[in-house]
Amino acid sequence: MPRNPLDSHAHQIDTALRLAYPEVHCALVHSNAFQLLVATILSAQCTDVRVNLVTPALFARFPTAFELAKAELTDVEELIRSTGFFRAKAKNLVAAACKLVELHGGEVPRDLEALTKLPGVGRKTANVVLGTAYGIPSGIVVDTHVKRLSTRMGLTESKTPEAIEQDLIAKLPSESWIDFSHRLITHGRAICSAHNPKCSACALETICPKIGVKSRKESAGSEPKSSRESAAKSRAGSAESNSKSSRESAAKSRGKSAGSEPKLSRGTEAKRSSAAANNERVHATKALKKPLESTEKKARGDESSKIAEMKRKREKSKAKRNDREGPKRNDHEGSNE
Repeated sequence: MPRNPLDSHAHQIDTALRLAYPEVHCALVHSNAFQLLVATILSAQCTDVRVNLVTPALFARFPTAFELAKAELTDVEELIRSTGFFRAKAKNLVAAACKLVELHGGEVPRDLEALTKLPGVGRKTANVVLGTAYGIPSGIVVDTHVKRLSTRMGLTESKTPEAIEQDLIAKLPSESWIDFSHRLITHGRAICSAHNPKCSACALETICPKIGVKSRKESAGSEPKSSRESAAKSRAGSAESNSKSSRESAAKSRGKSAGSEPKLSRGTEAKRSSAAANNERVHATKALKKPLESTEKKARGDESSKIAEMKRKREKSKAKRNDREGPKRNDHEGSNE
């Protein structure tokens, strides 16, 4: 069978990683295969750091598959809530523990096919358990770091984890499978990050094709001198334009405040004219009403004075008449004669 022409490149990458990270281990804290299985199921869509914060209390409550198989879902959910998707994960954990008890006497099997039949266990989880807990190189674990770095280093052009794993398996010897993924994960966290890889500090800098990595100038955001000069001119022109615009706006504002008002629509002008006319009518009515009221009051006062004068004159005339006529005689009075 002809060797893949990229095998030498993969060997160079593997050798450089061995020299850079001679001692590597799984980031998930565990003491046996069962705990590693549980922790790996919890690590889906979650960081290893978060899983390591959750598992101590979970393992203290359910140390073996026998206790976990009898657990209430709500109890497990509460303990693993912060790992995300906690309901689905709790259901898979309890179901997987039940299968371990029923089919394997509570022990984690050492077989890839048997492991992948457990609820919540895929090929990646099975590879982690077999490789780390039992030292069995069943395949290469492909997580987000392995997927990103293997593409960046030119080891694969595939997109799915399954296809990437097959590409890596074809290029590396089986004795490298277990630690290769651990080294890629460690390197991805320390040096080869997703957005700002530290290529100048990388031990693989001379052999890595840096596929998809922007150049130093692009990643630093620097531009050619001509671009910088044009940008400076643009900023200066923009500042001058803004200043000129501000001065013109201020002049227009002063002109408007001193004289004309802003142009209004016909409807608005009609409303304002109507309102102004109403106000004028109201003021005119009030202005007319005041003298009328005062005139009426004066007329009423004059009339009252005339009536009082007439009454006084009648009373005076009556008194004089009575004095001239003397006391009235009563014809019905009898005579004493």
